[in-house]
Amino acid sequence: KKSEEIKNFPFLQELAEFEWAVMEVFDAYSQKPFDMLTLAGLAMEDWDKIRFDFQPYVYLSRSTWPVLDIWKTRNDSEFSVKKVKKQTQDILLFRVQMEIHTHVMTAKEYDLLEALRQGLSLGDACEQINLSEEESGSIQQWFQFWVSAGLITACHLPADVKREIDL
Repeated sequence: KKSEEIKNFPFLQELAEFEWAVMEVFDAYSQKPFDMLTLAGLAMEDWDKIRFDFQPYVYLSRSTWPVLDIWKTRNDSEFSVKKVKKQTQDILLFRVQMEIHTHVMTAKEYDLLEALRQGLSLGDACEQINLSEEESGSIQQWFQFWVSAGLITACHLPADVKREIDL
């Protein structure tokens, strides 16, 4: 049974979950970011087999309301609940040192990062989210952003992959 506040503010539950996530991201420990230059010697055909580990403070939020927009403007004197329109928003929440950062993602970027965080290899993750060839061109940009933000902590390859790199 929903209270009157929930009926008047249908985004409230998702906003509360987002606020809780902000606290968890802030408090999560940090690991040393992975140096992607280590992968420079990796053969192109082996990239599909690679798996990644991410910082404990990486949080993904897929909301049916624009919770990030609400969260950013909630203290603004011009903020009005009546102006809030239902709109899906995919958000990456992370930390750089002790500062919270947010990044609005495309649905495919969100799906890929979520699949990778669940332990799928890059190839399996791309197949699962059904990336088109046109969309697959964005993967490099996404990885550049994730790496520059220090979100990746480790990479793993199957033992049978011949490589001249040391992970």
